[in-house]
Amino acid sequence: MIDVPAIHLTIRNLRLLLLPLTLAFPCEVASATPRNVVAGHLAASSRQVAFSVQEEHSIDLVVADVRSGSIAELRSSGTRLLFPSFSPDGDRLLVVRQHPENGENDLLSCSIDTFHCRRLHTSMDAISSPIEIDEHRILFVSSQLPTDGPNLRSKYLGFPVNRYINHDIWRLHVGQSPSRVTDFGLYELGDLCVTANNVYFRGLGPRSDKAVIPKFEALQRPASDIYRLAVNKASGSISLPEVQLKPLFLQEGYTFAASVSADESLAALIRTTTNWSGGGYRYDLVIQDLRTGTNRTIEPTDRLGFSRPVFVGNALFVSEIFDDKYIIKKMLPGDASLRPALEISDGSIIHAPVIEVTVDDEVR
Repeated sequence: MIDVPAIHLTIRNLRLLLLPLTLAFPCEVASATPRNVVAGHLAASSRQVAFSVQEEHSIDLVVADVRSGSIAELRSSGTRLLFPSFSPDGDRLLVVRQHPENGENDLLSCSIDTFHCRRLHTSMDAISSPIEIDEHRILFVSSQLPTDGPNLRSKYLGFPVNRYINHDIWRLHVGQSPSRVTDFGLYELGDLCVTANNVYFRGLGPRSDKAVIPKFEALQRPASDIYRLAVNKASGSISLPEVQLKPLFLQEGYTFAASVSADESLAALIRTTTNWSGGGYRYDLVIQDLRTGTNRTIEPTDRLGFSRPVFVGNALFVSEIFDDKYIIKKMLPGDASLRPALEISDGSIIHAPVIEVTVDDEVR
């Protein structure tokens, strides 16, 4: 697995779509309008949203105020800023900073007011999908870089990257060294979602000697990549499975991504069941009431589809991605529809003020 997120992509003069088990490949030629690459990982708080965009020599973060619509582009020159995640209170923004030239990865915690960041952890191992349990404890996904075998450096979207293939969940107590809490060694693992009692994740590719999840069967339907482990938020401990985990949200089709509200009353899924006209698959947003079992399916307007959804309390945020804009949509508790909350065009990103993030270097 390459150390970049699963993303819905459209690159300058070339439309790209990343499917669950493949690298990006060209689908069709788009318009000549300059185009940013947009990561399918949306972060949201009650005040702000954030997602990644590619520029010529970096991958930056777009941060937008939901109420005022103001936009800023956060940059750390020559690096990639990926996997944004807001703290539960919305006061901090976790982000992974990748250094393409040497493969080093930093886990940063940034103030949303000044975008001044603390470096919590630095490693040559992969860091992805960070999420706060509280101000002092963080879960993230990591994989060690192999020390033998063939050269695992390659290029992706013009950037040198590492490839990682044995992923686990790690826990970081701020100010201490991180510790591994699972021994899964999955080929893909990510999209951590912490609720009151559980941590949900997307996983693929179990080790042959430790089949903690079922082996992927390409044509099996229904299918899901989503699994759950019990978590004790008071201690930060995760209960490891004694038997093989069963996939969740098995419905018609294939469930590729999921987010669950903190009280586990609602789930938002990205699921495919239908071929898109002209070829390919359409990924729908499915909102499921976990208490009644009822579903609501929302089809994307464009083939690029939706970002991974995210809950803030019981309010749902998702970005619908178009060729030239991103419509942030919101569904409040008890509401029957998904309503536009903010529209961000490529033009507004191009003209947004660029803020170079400052980082304290106390951690190594």
